[in-house]
Amino acid sequence: MKQITSKTALWLTCIAILALVSCSKDSHGERQGLAVSFVMPNDDAIDDIQLWIFNSNDVLENEYSFESAAAMARNLLPLVVGKHTVVTGTNFTAPFSYSTTIGTTKMDELLVLLTDAKASPSHAHYGIQAVNIKENGITQAVVKMNRALAELQFSIRNVPTEVVSVEAEVLNCAKGFYPATGRLTEETAQVDMGKQVPVNGDVNFPLLRVMPVVEPTSMRAVEETKTHIRFIFTFNDGKSTEVEVIVPIMQNGGSYAPEVEYDTLKDKVIVDITSIPDWVDDSMGSGEAVE
Repeated sequence: MKQITSKTALWLTCIAILALVSCSKDSHGERQGLAVSFVMPNDDAIDDIQLWIFNSNDVLENEYSFESAAAMARNLLPLVVGKHTVVTGTNFTAPFSYSTTIGTTKMDELLVLLTDAKASPSHAHYGIQAVNIKENGITQAVVKMNRALAELQFSIRNVPTEVVSVEAEVLNCAKGFYPATGRLTEETAQVDMGKQVPVNGDVNFPLLRVMPVVEPTSMRAVEETKTHIRFIFTFNDGKSTEVEVIVPIMQNGGSYAPEVEYDTLKDKVIVDITSIPDWVDDSMGSGEAVE
C-alpha cells in the first residue's frame, strides 16, 4: 500500500475530534456508542461511505451510509455492549456493486464487484477494525483505509512507422474482492486498455484504475501471480500480430507506469518480462495487499 500522507490523516482526525467535542455539549455527551474515523491513503476524494457492523458471530447486525467523512464523524452509532467488527468502504457506488442482508450476511461473504472492468472509476477504499463497545461512554474506532484498485499506464517506445495502431487488454483482473478478508475473487475479467495510434514512434496508453490481478486456480499452487497483457499490433498492409506480455503482479494500491521497447515485443507470441525494472512500485508501503 502507499504510505499515508500526514495531511489527509490529520484532516480526518480533526473532523472526528471536532465532532466528538460537539457531541459532548449535547445529548451525545451522556450516550454510549461507536464513533468511526478514517486514516486515508493519499488525498483521495471521498464521495460515499459505507459501514457494515458485524457481531461477535461475524453476522451482519447493521449497516450505515454517509455522504462524507464529516457526516460520519457527526454520528454516534448505537451498538450493544460487547465485541463487534467494523468493515468500511468508500466510493463503492456504480460501477461497484454489493448485496447484503442484515441478520444473514456473514463477514467473509461480503463481496464487492466491479461490474464494468474497464470503467476506471475513482479510487475506492476498504478497511476493517475490531472494536469492544463499553457500557458507558464513546468507543472510538480509527480505521486504516486501503485502496481497492491499482493504477496502470503502459507505454511502448520506438514503434516503427509501419505500425498504424496498437490495442491492449489486461487478461486476468479479478472481478471483485472481499473487503473483510482481503481476498480477491477467483473469477477474472478482461480489461480493455483501448486502441492507440503511435505518435513520433511512441504508444502511450491512458492511465487506468483497475482491479488487481489473479491467476487461474489451477496455476496458483505452482507459480506466483503475474499480470497478463495482450497487445495487438496492426500494420499499414492490413496485417496484425498478437503478443501476450507477462509482467509482475499488479496489486491494489500500486501505481505502475512501465515503458517497453518495441524490439522486446516484435516477432513474439509470448514475452516474459517479469524482471522489467519499471514495474517495481516504490510507493508501495507496508500495508496488507488484497490477495
